[in-house]
Amino acid sequence: MQKLPKNWQQAYQISRIFLVITFLFAGIYLSYKVLLSSQDFNFSFDNPESNKNNLKNFQRSNDAITLFASSINDFSEAKIFFENKNFQEKNNEIGSASINKSYQAFFYPQGEDFTKEISASNLNPDNGRLVSSQETVYIIHENQKLPIDSPTTFEAFGYKWSDVVPFDEESLSKYEKGSLININDVHPDGTIFYTTDTNKYFYISKGQKREIKGSKEIIDSYLKNKSSVSVIESAITNGQSCSLSDDIIFERYNCQISIEDFVNYPGKDYRIYLDLEKQTQPEQVRIQLGEKITWNNIRNSLSKIKNRIILKYLTRR
Repeated sequence: MQKLPKNWQQAYQISRIFLVITFLFAGIYLSYKVLLSSQDFNFSFDNPESNKNNLKNFQRSNDAITLFASSINDFSEAKIFFENKNFQEKNNEIGSASINKSYQAFFYPQGEDFTKEISASNLNPDNGRLVSSQETVYIIHENQKLPIDSPTTFEAFGYKWSDVVPFDEESLSKYEKGSLININDVHPDGTIFYTTDTNKYFYISKGQKREIKGSKEIIDSYLKNKSSVSVIESAITNGQSCSLSDDIIFERYNCQISIEDFVNYPGKDYRIYLDLEKQTQPEQVRIQLGEKITWNNIRNSLSKIKNRIILKYLTRR
């Protein structure tokens, strides 16, 4: 085999070293993306109906804005980027941002308590019930059966497989097939939340959470043929916050929040609350949720990947 000229040999060696370093960094980057969860969420105030918006349930009251991000993953930090139309009149700070974790439906305003058995109300006792046929799990909602899109979504909603009641095709045929439930959806009416920190039961009905109060018999009447989804009541008030200050380089405001404690809170939904100064003209908000590089996070991520593989390919066969 003919040898390369001397002046080419050096270039060849340098190229080999460069390729090795490139593949090494690419491997590290891919490992980071696989092992440590990271998700970006956006909302354009100029195009609120855009399909590109993956921050959901936009609400605005005066200078306060509420949005929700949904995910199956746990995160340890949140970065918030906010763009304002009148940035040229910028201040050092434009307001504050806070974040909480639970389920969207548990953030509903609290309504009137239920103090009598469910038979004394006009509620449908089957609402919120989990039933299955073949390999599909449904949530009963009035005259509809709402299929859940995957086992991962099922568990992200806080449901338990032991609560699913098998139905035959004839029993299910009386229900119309409703829309597919995915990770971005909200728990439907009839869902019962149980607060593990305060020992309370809340029933979801028409955009409200209503506490079930009274004797064990009263509470059991609502729990018949279904069980509750566990939550922490203090999670909806004990959030983390930061001040939105102007970026050194870009024409925007941003801040960063540590949300490591949220791993202990049940829920798939992150509520983002922006308390802005008067006359603010929001253009776009972006939320970046991610995990810090620690051995503990890497171990937890490997464990979750293993569990999801088992869940997807083994448990429902």
